Amino acid sequence: MQPGVGSGFQFCSQNRGALIGLAIVLMIVLLAIVAFVMLEVPPALPKPSRRMPEPFEVALAVVLVMVLFEIVAFEIVPAKF
Repeated sequence: MQPGVGSGFQFCSQNRGALIGLAIVLMIVLLAIVAFVMLEVPPALPKPSRRMPEPFEVALAVVLVMVLFEIVAFEIVPAKF
């Protein structure tokens, strides 16, 4: 067999220890990065949420729904010319 032709399996089997070592190093680095990022996250502060919307938000939602109905009606019924 010529060198370099069909010897991919032999290359992989000869360097299996190096590939396993590289995989272990990459896993350790990945775990270190995850640990570092998790340490940098500040704890979440309790934030009270509003249960009722502001009156302006309610009025805006009503107006937008009314405009939506007008747009749909305009598209369905053609204008008289």
